[in-house]
Amino acid sequence: MDKKQILDRLADAALAGAGATPFSQLSLRDLADAADISIADACAAANDKSAVVDALARRFDRAAAETFELEPDASIRERVFDAAMARFDAMEPHRAALKSIIEAERQDAGLMLHAWTRLSRTARWLLEIAGMDASGVRGAARVQGFAAILARATRAWMRDDAGDLARTMATLDRRLRDVEDWAGRWPFARRAQTDRGDEDAHAEPNRGEPAQG
Repeated sequence: MDKKQILDRLADAALAGAGATPFSQLSLRDLADAADISIADACAAANDKSAVVDALARRFDRAAAETFELEPDASIRERVFDAAMARFDAMEPHRAALKSIIEAERQDAGLMLHAWTRLSRTARWLLEIAGMDASGVRGAARVQGFAAILARATRAWMRDDAGDLARTMATLDRRLRDVEDWAGRWPFARRAQTDRGDEDAHAEPNRGEPAQG
């Protein structure tokens, strides 16, 4: 069994276990036992639980890429909105477990240390699949700005229990529109207005008008 297979099985165990037991109370050995993997193999593949959370994050990043459909005529804001919502859609079936994991990150310095790096990687991935260049100095600014937006949207998702993700969509849409209003202050805004113009930059996202929340 290679490292990726071990991490996949540990990630499956994390989703199953954290749905019933707070992730903060689960050890790497607990995950290894649940995955029917020796602790030696688990430790060789993952130094600690943060590596398992990294594997989960990559799983949802990939799921977003697989389900996202690029609309050539959509504005940059619309594309980024849809890419981010594709990821939240992939997360939704695992809501209880992921909420437990996110809450554990807030309590564990080791997990928190990696959280922003992990979120920035997701932001970069989503920008790229939406058709935005995330390389270089300008790309780094886009990544950090979008990571902050994703952090706010994730907090909204944590409270978004109605099943329609209205609160998540409203928060994400509002923050992306705020970026457009900062024309010239962040490269994301300049690209969005260049692509569609000022009037089109305020068009509704493809998923429709989100409810306010």
